[in-house]
Formats: sequence, C-alpha cells, structure tokens
Amino acid sequence: HEERTFSPGRLWHELLRGIADIHMGIQPKDGAIMEYTQKDGEGHMAYVEAVFPDETISISEANYPEAGIYNERVLTKEEWRELHPVFIEVG
Repeated sequence: HEERTFSPGRLWHELLRGIADIHMGIQPKDGAIMEYTQKDGEGHMAYVEAVFPDETISISEANYPEAGIYNERVLTKEEWRELHPVFIEVG
C-alpha cells in the first residue's frame, strides 16, 4: 500500500489517481468534484450541482471569490473549459 500525503503543489486528482472507484475525466457530470488550478497557482475545488444540455454547469464552492465565502455560479462550456478542470467522481 502506497503512502499518500498531501503537500503544497499537489492536486487531489494527482493524489487519487489509481485508487479503486475513483474516476477522473474532462467532462462534467452531476455530482462530480471539479478541480482546477487558479491563476495564482492554488488548487480550487467545486461541486457540480448540474450539467445542462448545452454543457453549461451549475457549481457550488467555498473560498471563491475570496476566502471564507460560499458561492454558487453557472459557467458556460467555454468558461469552464478555459479552466482546464479535472472532474472527479467516486463510485
């Protein structure tokens, strides 16, 4: 069993790679976690509430647009694709 530790600069999708029942991809799905690197180099995660037929997504997140803030927003396909996210699913 490999020891996995979280360290600065490591993203969750890197830590979870290869673990059973963890699925990662580049297409959003309802209930997935969206992870991406922000412009400042920090990793950020959001919960995908819904994916609409035009691939617009509704997300909820914490610490956006600033620390301590809970936020909900809708991103067009173009907006979320610009973030180069990884979508993480369990199960």
